[in-house]
Amino acid sequence: MCAGAHVYELVFPIFEMTPKHVAKRYIIWLVSGTPGTGKTTLAHQIAPLLHATILEEKTLARKKRIGAWNSRTKEYEVDLPSLKKELLSRITHTRKNLVIVGHLSCEFSLPVNQVIVTHCPRSTLEKRLRQRKYSELKIQENVYCEEENYVLENVKKHYPRSNIRVVSTHRPKKGVPPSILRIIRSLTNN
Repeated sequence: MCAGAHVYELVFPIFEMTPKHVAKRYIIWLVSGTPGTGKTTLAHQIAPLLHATILEEKTLARKKRIGAWNSRTKEYEVDLPSLKKELLSRITHTRKNLVIVGHLSCEFSLPVNQVIVTHCPRSTLEKRLRQRKYSELKIQENVYCEEENYVLENVKKHYPRSNIRVVSTHRPKKGVPPSILRIIRSLTNN
């Protein structure tokens, strides 16, 4: 837990940060981190506890054609302003709790209750990315980003520090970290 952070600071009405026509309070969480650090695994562990739907950035971007395939780099390149606009629309019009998953939302701010940044050791990250058949160049790029805390530093620029948690995911099978469980219980009264 961040120094000086209190659980009651994490609970705030989502409509205070979004347009006034959002009438209900929904729990909106963002799980971000370098590719391969366990974002999706953690999101799938916490979403049922929050009674939330998972919204994956990359799936949304492809479905809504927010970006284009780059044949040179062999990657789908997402247009960040358009992604932010689509995510804001989804948050504003949601009728349920959401867990947004992806590494791109560290580049801009969204009205979320909690941000979890996943982190894992270099050896774990390299192993996971090799299993996914990433190129050596892409593995080294992601390892560099992880070692430089790129996602965390950007999250700190765009979200309140009291709402940011860093979670080590080198052992994802162990389940949701106790610090995150405490926050979930405080939000859901479980």
